[in-house]
Amino acid sequence: ELHMIGGDHREGNSQYFKGVIQSVVAYSDVRTAAEIEESMVKMDVDDPDILVAYFFLNTDTPLEDLSPNQNDIEVSKG
Repeated sequence: ELHMIGGDHREGNSQYFKGVIQSVVAYSDVRTAAEIEESMVKMDVDDPDILVAYFFLNTDTPLEDLSPNQNDIEVSKG
């Protein structure tokens, strides 16, 4: 199954994220607003609660997951 960040290609849907996504991080727990703000400034990619951590610093394929889980993904534009 294809999962997309920033777009929705379902039939009839033309809404897309207009902006730049710098990073995507998924945690195994619920984060407080303070924890989210703190991770925006400084993130410990070795945090055991991080499931995946992708930083869009370049367009290399595959995109390296910087968490210990190493769930790299293929990048597709368009």
